[in-house]
Amino acid sequence: MAISQSEYTFLSILSQLSIFPENPTILEFGEQHWHGDVSLDDVKQDVDIFLPEKSQQIRQALSDLMQRQDDQKNFDMAKIVYRLFLDYHSLVAIDLHGTEHSLPLDLNYEISLDQKFDIAINFGTGEHVFNVYQFFKTIHEYIKPDGIMLHVMPFLGWMDHGFFNFQPTFYWDLAESNHYEVLAFLFIRGKEFLYLEDRQAVTSYLMALRLEPKKCSIVPSNAYIAMRKTDKPTDFQIPMQNFFQMTPEEYWSLSKKF
Repeated sequence: MAISQSEYTFLSILSQLSIFPENPTILEFGEQHWHGDVSLDDVKQDVDIFLPEKSQQIRQALSDLMQRQDDQKNFDMAKIVYRLFLDYHSLVAIDLHGTEHSLPLDLNYEISLDQKFDIAINFGTGEHVFNVYQFFKTIHEYIKPDGIMLHVMPFLGWMDHGFFNFQPTFYWDLAESNHYEVLAFLFIRGKEFLYLEDRQAVTSYLMALRLEPKKCSIVPSNAYIAMRKTDKPTDFQIPMQNFFQMTPEEYWSLSKKF
């Protein structure tokens, strides 16, 4: 899993929305490495904008990193980006194929950690876990009330990438069932992010694409979602798709022919 230009821009947008807690603890699902399609000059410029009080420190860390040739270099670059936008206190990564600093845990099963976290980051890991129920239950259980959950997962066009592509209804139904607040829901259209403010806006946008299929090219694209866990102390709830939250009679009426 890599932080590319898209994930970098997503973090930048969220930072500008001021949704992140101060000096958060982070639980990372899939240890991220740096993809390399954002110029270092752009990163340095953003350091001066988003974290000016630590600009000199981070610029020095970048300079030191560029002198290295080891295999862990790209993973440490990703953590500098997290520092830039999140200014985190500590980070725990779970990854079966990560560095020696990550925890090699199988996310198909329950895990045991000794703390809860302020932010969960799932940038392209959930689609590779067959037991999706346990994966999202684990996120729910290890994020503090008012904690932030970030998801970037396949939406359209990913051929044989992971087990699943996730549809917009999944996130909204997950949020509704577990009292999450959806803070941001974005797609990429061309080279630009498209921000959709609520579920109805997503539905309207997708319906418009169906009516004009030429505007809906099936190319590999992701959905970018930020949610906040509220302080309602509930256990993880399995979502039911919104479309089927109706009585049998209401459902039958949709297909009446005579």
